[in-house]
Amino acid sequence: MTNDAGTDRGGNGRRSWIPEIVGDRYRVERELGSGASAVTVLATDQTLGRRVAVKVLKPESELDPEFSRRFSREARAAASVNHQNVVNVYDVGQDGDLLYLVMQYVEGTDLKRAIDREGALPWKRAVGIARDVLSGLTAIHATGIVHRDIKPQNVLIGDDGSVKVTDFGVVHVELDSGLTTAGMTVGTATYMAPEQAQGSPVTPAADVYAVGVMLYEMVSGRVPFSAATSMAVMLAHIQQQPHPPEAPAGMERLPDGVVAVIRQAMSKDPDSRFRSASAMESALASPESWWVTGSVGAAPEQTSHTQVVPSMQPPRMPPSRPQARQSSHSAPLRTGGGASAGKGFGAFLVAMLVILALGLVATAGVLWYMEQQDSGDAPPGPGQNQQQAPDDGPI
Repeated sequence: MTNDAGTDRGGNGRRSWIPEIVGDRYRVERELGSGASAVTVLATDQTLGRRVAVKVLKPESELDPEFSRRFSREARAAASVNHQNVVNVYDVGQDGDLLYLVMQYVEGTDLKRAIDREGALPWKRAVGIARDVLSGLTAIHATGIVHRDIKPQNVLIGDDGSVKVTDFGVVHVELDSGLTTAGMTVGTATYMAPEQAQGSPVTPAADVYAVGVMLYEMVSGRVPFSAATSMAVMLAHIQQQPHPPEAPAGMERLPDGVVAVIRQAMSKDPDSRFRSASAMESALASPESWWVTGSVGAAPEQTSHTQVVPSMQPPRMPPSRPQARQSSHSAPLRTGGGASAGKGFGAFLVAMLVILALGLVATAGVLWYMEQQDSGDAPPGPGQNQQQAPDDGPI
């Protein structure tokens, strides 16, 4: 065996550093796929006579004993998960310098290939797949494991229609050692939660976020954020709000409830997302009623979280303080004041003209009264009765 981690092929198209028989038990048939840190091959379990998927970690120049112990510990924890929506883990071991994990082999394809082949999926089918993934995550989280790398490539679609989550438990173990100490983070940028991209402690809420991104992609045929580099995508997850997902032309319109579930799952704040994978699954069970009531109902402890539906649109920003200071000391303020003063002066002038007119009328009335007095034809004063008889004549 060699430590060459290149792509040179040996018998049956396998890589030269992968032995023909792994762990003296699993005969390699062909390669199924590869990633940055591991290669997955199809093999036959010579003891039980069944086909299995063997994930072999790429060799390292120096194998850290602590890394090996953590890998084995997490793999055994993953093996304790027994759920219909989770790929079963059968075995874990070490062959020379190679660590390997033996898993259930699923005849079919993965969700990423299905999306690439079909484009956007009908929303009901997409919701069904998301619910199965969330059901599997509920079982995974119950063991204390956070997947950290939920993405369509890690969701297997069986020929029988089954949906199974794979590559969990050991995902963060195989990458944590040596990488996080260098300031890097674990996961795939396209589906990475903001706190995960920032290197903060990761909780099951990060997996809920990833399912939200994955559901967004399933119903719209595109991912919410895309950029030239992984770093730019991670920054978008941290800083930007995605456009609401829309079904492509010709497909059934997305219900408001489905859009609302995606919106909440993709909240920037982990505390504003669904409280658990099971809470999101419950919301997707009846998205329209969840949208109306704002609560899942089947899980009382989730009510306070499912009522929060953050907007996917950027918040409206108030005017900046520098603009406010500029307006308080600039010429436009004086111009505005002059306009107001002009309006006040006009009103004052009208009032003065009215008073002057009333004064002229009153003066004319007094002059007329005095003229009547001089002629003896003045009308009786205010206290006199026009019907009263004169007092200088006999009774």
